Amino acid sequence: MGWQAVGLAATIIIRSYNNFGVPAADLAAAREYARAIVQEAGVNIVWADCWVGNGRKADEPARCQEPVGGDIVLRLQKTNSVDGSRFVSMGFSLVGTPGAAPFLATIYVDRTESVARNAGVDSRRVLGLAIAHEIGHVLLNDNAHAESGLMRADWSQHQLRRKDAPAWNFLDSEAAQVRSAAVARLQAGEMARR
Repeated sequence: MGWQAVGLAATIIIRSYNNFGVPAADLAAAREYARAIVQEAGVNIVWADCWVGNGRKADEPARCQEPVGGDIVLRLQKTNSVDGSRFVSMGFSLVGTPGAAPFLATIYVDRTESVARNAGVDSRRVLGLAIAHEIGHVLLNDNAHAESGLMRADWSQHQLRRKDAPAWNFLDSEAAQVRSAAVARLQAGEMARR
């Protein structure tokens, strides 16, 4: 049973820096995929759009100018280099800093689009899965990967074509850690704003 039935444990705020310029409708669809996965783990997402393309949004939330606190910063950008390897990374998160909560996740939108095209699936869905995966790394404060579920390292074309939710959710043990980290992050953010 998902957490929707019993109420969500915490809310995380994600400051989005859309350097790539993902069209608003595509980004909204990708966010919905990510939101559903993270919500299944018991965590609600609130998005703060801080940047689109090459500059600040005219109507960006004031939060975008405040210290990060407990928020997560999500950068959507283009890769700077060509990766000729068989396995490509669609993003990364800076994690594992002792004594500090990680906050930065980066998604390479051009790679998510390429992977989606090669698999014959919706690029917005792959972008959403990549966003949820990197949010998972930040909340888990670890770059390790699981054998299955959302946090697995290898996403084959066959796996990407699977639409059953359990194939793309956090494992139970990961979901518990994600909830705990989100609650701690929320409390730390509230303390920092006082």
